[in-house]
Amino acid sequence: MEIGEAQREVREVYLRGAPGTLVSALLWALSAALSEWRSPRIGGWVVVVGGAFIFPALQLVLKVMGRRATLRPENPLAGPAMQSAFIIPLCLPVVGAAALHRAD
Repeated sequence: MEIGEAQREVREVYLRGAPGTLVSALLWALSAALSEWRSPRIGGWVVVVGGAFIFPALQLVLKVMGRRATLRPENPLAGPAMQSAFIIPLCLPVVGAAALHRAD
């Protein structure tokens, strides 16, 4: 598979990033609302825990829309996509620890 075809498939499968952006925006909005109306600590936990589920939630949204939610195995961009999807949740405990130390 050539790079142009691989890029086209990524744009097609993930709808140019729109559903992923929506999932992220909803998570951040929920976190902001809970931080304001409950406590910053709860809002922080929503981001830390919810952030680990952004990619699975994206896949769920795509499947509910009746679309394919994964790239073909021969797509060379599948590896970097998975790496970025799985490294972000690993960084979120650092955010959580920083927020527990100093919420502001």
